[in-house]
Amino acid sequence: MTETLANVNYEHLPFYIIAPGNTDGLFIVVAIFIVLIVIAFGAFWFTVQSIPDRMVAGAGMAQMQVRALVFPG
Repeated sequence: MTETLANVNYEHLPFYIIAPGNTDGLFIVVAIFIVLIVIAFGAFWFTVQSIPDRMVAGAGMAQMQVRALVFPG
């Protein structure tokens, strides 16, 4: 019972539990993954939001007015 935290053997622990002072690789991988997911979702969102504008880009004034009524903003 006199074993201190400095004397604990970390080799039998799972890979996601690290020894004090070491870099947490799982945290870094998850953080990068979340940032990439947010960027991909943003790109998808703005692509979907621009579809109505691209559909009426070559159309006349009447189609632009209908687009403004159906998709305001």
